[in-house]
Amino acid sequence: MATLEEFLSSLQVDDSTDSSIDLSWLDYTDANEYNIYRANSSGSTQSDYTNVATVTSTSYTDTGLVNGKDYYYRISANEGIDATGGTTVTNVTINEVDYRIHAFENVGSDTFTVNSVPTNATVDVLMVGGGGSGGSDNEGGGGGGAGGMIDTTTDPNINPLSISEGDYTVTVGAGGSSVSSPAAGNNGGDSSAFGLTAIGGGGGGGHETDHNNPAKDGGSGGGGASQDGSLTSGRLGGNGLQPFSASGGYGNDGGNTTFENIDAGAGGGGAGSVGQNETSNRAGDGGDGKISSITGSDIYYAGGGGGSVRNFDPEGTGGLGGGGDGSDGTGQSGVDGKGAGGGSGRSQSGSGGDGIVIIRYEI
Repeated sequence: MATLEEFLSSLQVDDSTDSSIDLSWLDYTDANEYNIYRANSSGSTQSDYTNVATVTSTSYTDTGLVNGKDYYYRISANEGIDATGGTTVTNVTINEVDYRIHAFENVGSDTFTVNSVPTNATVDVLMVGGGGSGGSDNEGGGGGGAGGMIDTTTDPNINPLSISEGDYTVTVGAGGSSVSSPAAGNNGGDSSAFGLTAIGGGGGGGHETDHNNPAKDGGSGGGGASQDGSLTSGRLGGNGLQPFSASGGYGNDGGNTTFENIDAGAGGGGAGSVGQNETSNRAGDGGDGKISSITGSDIYYAGGGGGSVRNFDPEGTGGLGGGGDGSDGTGQSGVDGKGAGGGSGRSQSGSGGDGIVIIRYEI
């Protein structure tokens, strides 16, 4: 049996079988789609109902039902943003508010198309640049820095973004490619949308007997490489540029190397913390990333890569948010879709993880 508890008063049952119910309603002015909710018992709040479908027509057939069981329905008209684009599009409910999420995960440029939008509508955005790859050298290299991170849901200095009808270019930065010993790592590519840019992470340093393989600046900086005994000042990590950019956001410096004749590299910076320095008995860990809850789950993004070491253990571990571990062989790559830094390797470094752009709005 279907019991109608309308948000739209025109909701009605047109027909039913042992396993399906046909619903219909009158067209609602300015609606671009309709959300159909179902419950197995009568409830007074929206959280008691599950969104079973979102449609653009004024009818819906609910199938797979159990004969003799009671079903309760509500329907609401969505006058919000009507948009397309992204690798995946999903609906989620967060704190009893329904959102649509467009995730852009493929490297390169794509289009977010806004077909219709109400007055004063806004979107939230999470954006992470591609992570830098680790440096590589037989005597220990630095971990790659994470891509810079922008999150309008957590950063008090960046407001939700106002939008209008039209096409918006969304670019996802690639992770920096791995390198063979001896070499500094490669920077990741920038991610961008709505006039904001998340800077790609800095490549980790290679061994610096000749000063030619320093750690690189980036969204978060790459970790410094091991140093020759004559370089008593140590090797500095790359600078984290993201917080000081016009777009703002999160990023940190890579770690430094400070000990003479200690063949170990430092960790790359992460969105949440700096890369760790190498110490007298180990390589530096990558800096941790930051949590974003834009999808409804708490997920770390943009962790830095760990440094590598020659004569002792342990290698540096990657930071929370997908940072790759350092290795005495081939460094671990940063996780794609998190813009994580790659781990350093003595023979081959890990590549940086590809970035991501996530757009969220209420429906």
